[in-house]
Amino acid sequence: MPEKSLKLRVLLFLYSNRNIVASMLGIIGLILFFTGVIQKFWLPIVISLYFIGIIGTPGEPHLEIQLGNPMTIDEIKDSLESLIKTIKNKVSPDILTLVISIRDSIFDILKDFENGAAVFDHNFFTIKQTVFKYLPSLLENYLKLPWSFRKVHVLKDGKTAHQILIDQLKLMDNKIKQIVVSIHENNTQELINNSKFLEDKFKEGDYFSI
Repeated sequence: MPEKSLKLRVLLFLYSNRNIVASMLGIIGLILFFTGVIQKFWLPIVISLYFIGIIGTPGEPHLEIQLGNPMTIDEIKDSLESLIKTIKNKVSPDILTLVISIRDSIFDILKDFENGAAVFDHNFFTIKQTVFKYLPSLLENYLKLPWSFRKVHVLKDGKTAHQILIDQLKLMDNKIKQIVVSIHENNTQELINNSKFLEDKFKEGDYFSI
C-alpha cells in the first residue's frame, strides 16, 4: 500500500479517538476557566488536559485479516467462517449481512464442486482470489480508519468510507450470485464474463485513500 499523504495523516488524527478525547478534556478546561473555577495558568491547564487526553487514550486497534491460501473445500469453508467471526463485533450489521451473503454464495458454489456440477478452473481461481485476497484487504483497509472518519468524512463522489464499502460489498455479492446462477445454468460465457469483472474490479487496491 502506498505511503499515506500528509493530508490523510492529518485527517486520520483529527478523527481519531485520541484527538476527540483530548479535545473534550480541553473543552472542559475552557469551561472551568469561563465559569471562574480556574483563573491563573488557565492556558497551560487547558493545554495540559489536551495532552493528557492524547497520551492517555489508546489508539485505534489495527486488525489484520489473514485468511491464508486454503486449498480444499473444507479449508475454504473454515476460512470463511473465521472471517465472519473476526469481523462480527467490529463492523455494523449492514456490512456483516453483506459479508455473510457473500459467504453463503461461495458455499453454494462449493456445493456444485462437491456434487461434480462444476470444476476447479481459472474462474474458480478468480472467485477464490476475490474472496480470500480482495475481500479481506477491503475490510482491513476500512477497519484501519477511525470510526468517526468512516461514518462522517466524505472521500470521493460524495460518499463516506462506510458508503463506499457498502457499495463494493454489494457489487461483489451481486456478481458472485450471478456466478452461482451461471454455474447452475451451465452458462460458460456468463461465468467467464462475471469472473473477469471480479478480477478487474477488485484488484484496484485501497478504495479509502485520499
